[in-house]
Amino acid sequence: IGFTADGDFDEAALSTFCGNGNGFVVTWYDQTGNGRHATQSTTSLQPQIYNFGSMWTVNGKAAVRFLSDYLDTTAFAPNPNEKVNQALVCEFSSLTVRQCAVAQWGSSSSTQNYVLQLNQTDEEVRTLWRYDNGNSVASQNTGTTVNTQFIISAEASEQNYRAYFNGSLVNVTSGSTGTGKPNNASAVLRIGALNTNGTQQLQGYVQEFVIWSNSTVHDLEDISDDINNYYNAF
Repeated sequence: IGFTADGDFDEAALSTFCGNGNGFVVTWYDQTGNGRHATQSTTSLQPQIYNFGSMWTVNGKAAVRFLSDYLDTTAFAPNPNEKVNQALVCEFSSLTVRQCAVAQWGSSSSTQNYVLQLNQTDEEVRTLWRYDNGNSVASQNTGTTVNTQFIISAEASEQNYRAYFNGSLVNVTSGSTGTGKPNNASAVLRIGALNTNGTQQLQGYVQEFVIWSNSTVHDLEDISDDINNYYNAF
């Protein structure tokens, strides 16, 4: 199931394939050509995209529903140029703490890259990046509500850490910037749960996740604006 000539998700192809039944995601294909597809071979852990004849949507766009399900890429290092950006389109169906939407987060500080999750308090979405000096830098907002689409984006570098929630710069706490480089450990990227053990599962929807190095000319604000122009989250 791919895309239409206009670049939209091919809803007609999905409907033809699923009919009046259910549809689950086995593979979410990487669009960059790098082959970092997110897959799940265990049927009971596959997130759902089609439910008894209808596609799951959020704000009118196709959405993948995660209810303690997850998808994994093969391991890769996300930050080859010491400066990395990411953007996520997501919605929570409940606000239980520590739900992970996306993570590359190992069991020790040297293998921890980043996680996007609900924080300890149940209305804060945060991005968290670990640096090679052991420090971590986190962002948080205080306005998350259940069943509400949002876009969160962040840039991590040696000189700066910025995070935006629905287009607004959010509070950055803990650790320090300018004294270390963002980690670049090879790790599985997991959509829908913490990647080390499958816990802290997302209860909600993911529509898009983008991670890109700053070796290109693509700017964090520009990409975030383009994503919002499509999804109209804010």
